[in-house]
Amino acid sequence: MKNSVLLLVLAFATFLVTSCQDVNRSIMRKSYILPDSLYGFFPQNEPLYSDLIFNTIIGTPRNDRSLSSLCMFSPDYMGELYTCSDSLKRDQLCRMYKKIAIREFTSSDDNYFVIGPEYGLSIKYDSSFLEEAYVKIHDCSYLLPYFQELFDFNEISYDTATLCTLPSSYKLFVLKAGECPVLSNINSYEWNLLPQNVRHGYNCGVAINPKSPYILYWALLW
Repeated sequence: MKNSVLLLVLAFATFLVTSCQDVNRSIMRKSYILPDSLYGFFPQNEPLYSDLIFNTIIGTPRNDRSLSSLCMFSPDYMGELYTCSDSLKRDQLCRMYKKIAIREFTSSDDNYFVIGPEYGLSIKYDSSFLEEAYVKIHDCSYLLPYFQELFDFNEISYDTATLCTLPSSYKLFVLKAGECPVLSNINSYEWNLLPQNVRHGYNCGVAINPKSPYILYWALLW
């Protein structure tokens, strides 16, 4: 009897902690500038994501746009980092996202390019290279985040040998992407290096490493 009561108490405590975490996560998401239509696929309080432990969230604050972002190009973004120690669960998520992704890449591929803060990109590439690289891009689904410049997650060992700076074993599933018109106060900056077909757009997805417990969800708007 005592064991049954103890199990019920533990189950209820777990439920309360999970519910509080989910509420806090929802509140934090609303503090960033991106519309929820872009990150609706991020983990929710559902059985599918029960093995994912929420680590942290980072993004463009709703009411605190930096002066530099008004003078130089920088996409608005939001990212969430999760830990999943169960390799079978990570494989299950990979299979699920593979079925619904509009694009799939590995971080070591060379058939995509990156988008991120103009300042960070200009340190690694000169303007001529960037212009040529962007001209080759068919649509926004081929523009992945420049992760190291956008998402400063200490848990991830970024690798500058890959285009997106994620370690070479990461699989990247693009779940949403497209061109969009200028949205007031969000993506109004005109970066002339971007051709018209990708001058303004969005790219959203998930990065999973079969060899690492860290899963990264992202959403970009520019």
